[in-house]
Amino acid sequence: MNIASLQVIKAAGGGVPADFRCKKPEFAEYLDANAAYDQQHKMGRTYWAVHRNRVVGYMTLAMGSAGKERQVDLSIDTHGPIPALSLLT
Repeated sequence: MNIASLQVIKAAGGGVPADFRCKKPEFAEYLDANAAYDQQHKMGRTYWAVHRNRVVGYMTLAMGSAGKERQVDLSIDTHGPIPALSLLT
């Protein structure tokens, strides 16, 4: 795949594009049932990866936080929840 021909397009609305295929049903289910809701409520933003006019992948950026337990896992001095960005691919 030529990276120059790859486009990233913000998802507008809901549902999974007809040409998107995914081997993990839970990903397709999230996209179909939750991605539009998350966007409407400003909890996440989904983008499609398009190559030669075909959807080949997606990513969702979602708000999140790192609690004390996760901070210890990351060797960070523990505080209250720290804002974090979740990236679902």
